[in-house]
Amino acid sequence: MAVTPTSASVDNCKARKSWSRNFSEAEKAAIYVNYNVYKHILGKKHISGTKNANTRKMQNEAWQKITNEVNAAGRALRTVDEVKGKSQY
Repeated sequence: MAVTPTSASVDNCKARKSWSRNFSEAEKAAIYVNYNVYKHILGKKHISGTKNANTRKMQNEAWQKITNEVNAAGRALRTVDEVKGKSQY
């Protein structure tokens, strides 16, 4: 006869993902406005006159600035990855 785990032990094995709050309209507006400010940096694979590593650094700095603006406008602290994901919609 096979031994099956109890429901309590199965629940303990599952990693629960904590969900963040939905983006507010103010946060969405901050992403839209600030993305348009920095899209000349974010939309390029290579910015003329700079090396590829410098382009990536400039893009990361732009995303951090956008995230700071979103956090100032919103009610939840967002990460750069959350803001990047939301900007694609």
